[in-house]
This record gives sequence, structure tokens and C-alpha cells, in this order.
Amino acid sequence: HGYNAKGFDSSEKGIKRAKELAVKLGQDPAIFELADQTYLQKIPDKSIDSVLSMGYFRYLPPKEVDFTYKEVARILKPNGIFAVSNQNFLYEPFSMNDGAISFWANLINDTSSIEKLLDKPVRELIDQYLKFPTRNYDKRSVSKDITPYTENPLTFSQDMLQYGFQVD
Repeated sequence: HGYNAKGFDSSEKGIKRAKELAVKLGQDPAIFELADQTYLQKIPDKSIDSVLSMGYFRYLPPKEVDFTYKEVARILKPNGIFAVSNQNFLYEPFSMNDGAISFWANLINDTSSIEKLLDKPVRELIDQYLKFPTRNYDKRSVSKDITPYTENPLTFSQDMLQYGFQVD
């Protein structure tokens, strides 16, 4: 029965690579389009069998995440499949690099008034006693310049119910 695939990404480089791969595989490169999540608004209601999202949400601000989940729910056919890969909120605290130190220092600052009792910021005190390697980013990476959107795996199933998704 075949399939009718479409793809979009907001990365010019990503779309260029996708089109090159499509040509290598004998597929039409026009199925890939440079666009952001508003691309979904062009798709009719309940017209898509499945949506695959690999790491896209991590680059979105929370307001756009909500918009995108709602759009995916709108375009999926009944019993459609939404396969999504999100950044795990619990990754940073256990990453064993400077990201872990930042996570714990921010958590302490955001949930207590302990800094009023200390002679140094929490981050400096943690750095004084714990040494972790610094995370290295590729020079082309945009990840070092953003605060990624993350999902909490402990609440994800419950959070997705508001959009009508059942997590299996």
C-alpha cells in the first residue's frame, strides 16, 4: 500500500542532508521542507497515520511545545502513532559533568533560601568540593547556546493525557 511521507525541520543543514539521503535512496527530495512547527498547520485534521519526532522538542520554548503537541494531536488519525524522542529531565543530574553541578546548584537555589546563609554562591561551594569534567560541545553545535526543553519521564505519561495521547 505504500506511504506518503513528509518531513520538515528548522535546520537548513538538516534538510539539506535529508534531501541528499532521499536522492541516494531513490526518493523525491521535495518531501522535505525547511520549516518550523507551524508547518503542521498546513496539514488537514485527522489525516496522518504517524508522526515521528526525533529531538525536535528540545529546541522549542515551552509555549511552542504546547502548540506542537496540540497540532500533532489534531492531525493524527484515530489510533495514529506519535513516536517522540525528548530530552530527559533526569539526564543532567546524573550526567557526571558540569551539567550535573549546574542542575543541582539551580535546584537548591530555586527551592530554598540557603544562599542567604552562605558566604558564597551554591555553585561555587559545590565546585569547591566536587570536580566533574566539563561537557564538550562540537564547535558547530547549537546545544551549547540554548536551554533545552526537557520532559520528566516520571510524569510524561500523565502530562500527555491533556493532548489525548496514551503513552505505551
